[in-house]
Amino acid sequence: TALVEPQGMRDRLHARDQGRAILDLGVMSLDATTAVGLLRATGVRPGDKGSLAWSGPLGEAIGRHGLDFYREIACALGTHAAVATHATAARAAGSAWSQTRLADLFGALEGTPFRVHTLAQCRFLHFGTSRDLIRSGNDLCRAASGLARSGPWLDMANEVAAGGKVLGDEAWVEACRLHAPMSLGGENVVVGLDVECPTTLPRRACVDVLPGRLPEGQPVWFVRCWGIDDDFKACGPSATFCGRPLPEWLAAVGVSPEDVWDPGLPPASRSAWNARLVPAETDPAAYVRWLWMFEPESATQAQKTAWRTARRYSHAETGALADHAACWARRVALRAARICHDVPRAFSRERAMAARELAHLVRGAQNPPEAMATLLAAVHEASEGPAAAATLDSLIVPRMMHTLATVVETVGREALGGEPGSRTGGAKNRATPPVLCGLSRVVPQATRQWLSDLGLDLELAPDAWARRAREVAFARLARSIVFTGTSDLPPPTSALRSDEIVWGRAPARLDLCGGWTDTPPYALEHGGCVLNAAVDLNGQPPIQAFARVIDQPVLRLASIDRGTRVEIASIDELCHYRDIVSEFSLAKGAVVLSGLVPYSKHLVRGRTLREMLEAFGGGLELTTLAAIPRGSGLGTSSILGAVLLAVLDRVMGRPLDAQGLFHRVLRLEQVLGTGGGWQDQIGGIADSVKVTTTAPGMMPRAVVEFVPGEILDPGQNGGQTLLYYTGITRVARNILEQVVGRYLDREPDTLATLARLRALPAAGAAALARRDLVALGRVVDAAWQLNQRLDPDSTNPAIEAICERIRPHVHGAKLLGAGGGGFLLAVCKSPASARRVRAVLESNPPNPRARFFQFAINHEGLRVTGC
Repeated sequence: TALVEPQGMRDRLHARDQGRAILDLGVMSLDATTAVGLLRATGVRPGDKGSLAWSGPLGEAIGRHGLDFYREIACALGTHAAVATHATAARAAGSAWSQTRLADLFGALEGTPFRVHTLAQCRFLHFGTSRDLIRSGNDLCRAASGLARSGPWLDMANEVAAGGKVLGDEAWVEACRLHAPMSLGGENVVVGLDVECPTTLPRRACVDVLPGRLPEGQPVWFVRCWGIDDDFKACGPSATFCGRPLPEWLAAVGVSPEDVWDPGLPPASRSAWNARLVPAETDPAAYVRWLWMFEPESATQAQKTAWRTARRYSHAETGALADHAACWARRVALRAARICHDVPRAFSRERAMAARELAHLVRGAQNPPEAMATLLAAVHEASEGPAAAATLDSLIVPRMMHTLATVVETVGREALGGEPGSRTGGAKNRATPPVLCGLSRVVPQATRQWLSDLGLDLELAPDAWARRAREVAFARLARSIVFTGTSDLPPPTSALRSDEIVWGRAPARLDLCGGWTDTPPYALEHGGCVLNAAVDLNGQPPIQAFARVIDQPVLRLASIDRGTRVEIASIDELCHYRDIVSEFSLAKGAVVLSGLVPYSKHLVRGRTLREMLEAFGGGLELTTLAAIPRGSGLGTSSILGAVLLAVLDRVMGRPLDAQGLFHRVLRLEQVLGTGGGWQDQIGGIADSVKVTTTAPGMMPRAVVEFVPGEILDPGQNGGQTLLYYTGITRVARNILEQVVGRYLDREPDTLATLARLRALPAAGAAALARRDLVALGRVVDAAWQLNQRLDPDSTNPAIEAICERIRPHVHGAKLLGAGGGGFLLAVCKSPASARRVRAVLESNPPNPRARFFQFAINHEGLRVTGC
């Protein structure tokens, strides 16, 4: 746009921002249509050897005159461009294309939209020169750390051992092994050095020890020295090397131009870039022989003779001969050593060490078994140290354990020829991989015993070890949450009259956006934010529980919707609540968490359930009703857990504490082993439509902000919002472990997606406040897309078929809860569109169970009454 109509752009900028202008430092992004148009216009086709080649008249013009994106292409973009102005602008920029070919290219691009997006705040970091490397590196580190000064020198993937240190300021030090002091004069760039004895570099001296291979194939190390302000592009007398004019440097060493440049190279083209100034060494530590190059006048005759007779290469040649794999391997090994030196820091909450990155580092360590042993010992130490307490630090241990599971699995499978990162494998994967071989000899005895007690014997196959390690990680995570906020309560007694019944009922919840950010440990470490609504289904709160005290000292549990009942007479029966397929695991867990019996049967101290119930005042009968299909995605189990706990509190005469109830349900789900977050129970306990936010912390305190819900309620929006039960139940039972596991592994895409999900509720609340159903639909749709990105299994062909059928009639739609089945919320474009959606799905339902449910915003929330 700026190229096509500069005057108009200047006028708009002047009117908008006095004294400011757009500086072209950005990224050009082409959509698929434009990219395909360019490929077709220039006749791109496979060449003789399979590579792409130009063809046709435009391809011939490119081959003859070249193609400059800004000169020939950018001038044709934008709706205000014309063929004449395109040719004029291109020619003014130096294009040698003919008028005919410029017109052809313009015809291919004519009308292509071109937009400029300016950043509200940005900084430009330039890494073009050695001095820029230090300056922009410092700026980047300061921005990352938030400190006014990042440090005296920039530490980039170095190994600093005992006795090693850097003395100096304003320096970039990268991929060095520092086993002795290195004194820098300042403004230095130092890369790839093994500092085994005290070393000194003068001010503005730069050294790079670069691994490479000679044309004959033998490995060498190129010792590249230069001055920080050397301009390798400069030729002739203006060329510099090691901070002084190149001719002067050559004279000091006693060599002629013919000794460093090819005879056929014209003097005007001779520079420090193509001069043979770089000695090659067979020993990387021999770089110390050449540090005199920064002060050639002080060199001995023997040193100068050694340089003149050495096998030397130009900087240009060393770039071509560099062994990039060796360079990378060195950095990986150094980073692995650094992480093993301070494992807790690598796993701190402020850092995002991804499991895949750690697997790469372990694989590239100098001694992978020793690196793995160090990591295991660090987990052992953390599990018995301060991180074992019920604080945020306690979350480090499950993260470390889950990450190491992925490391062992990944490295093991790759070593055995399996698919990298795959969690499925055949018989060949049962062997012990190199990363586990020899661990028994290097892992400390105490750590080996600790691992064995956890069922993590080092002789296990990698996939078996990884599975068990993940189980341990989730058990530790659950334990950290369960034991948070626990207190010794006095033995409860019944507060009910003999004929009194307690009745609790609560609405279901519709999660509009922000789901998964409420799930531990993400919510505990970062805080969560969710927009959801409490709703009645078919005219009533669908989740209910009843309790009464009975004469017999037993527990009677019944489920109306499932038509089942059970009588429990022993502690063992009651504490068998981790069986998630049991109809009564939720009710059993709620009874235990209410304090009626100790959390662990090991704390019973010989008392029977009969004795406890007699002390309580009688037996207990609990009846539940969930008038919602199973696997609904409406938060049924969590809300029913909240109703049960609230009903039991009323039975025991305890006042209703909403904040405490939120957290107790969180603990209940960990007790049951199902995991889960806090949004479901808050969605049903608190009424209406609301944004719920929590700050980081082991006991998240929910801040509930109510927002207008009229446009969401079908009774007030003409029926434009629909709730459809798909009749599909998700088969996978490890949904939460998969998503939370990826967070524990710090997968970058998972972290980014969670951050985007956390930002959506603000946009959804704003749409509700404006009564903007279009915007609300877009937010709902964005949440659904992010949910699929976070968990690809949240959709399937049957769900996609439903969405495809209704897509023309909706602003947005999403499966509720974890997805994969259950209920679908659709925000339709109009009442007529809603009727069309109903007709489409009712005329040809995906299965016999699928149907629409009536819903309305609930304005009461959880209610517990006695009668």
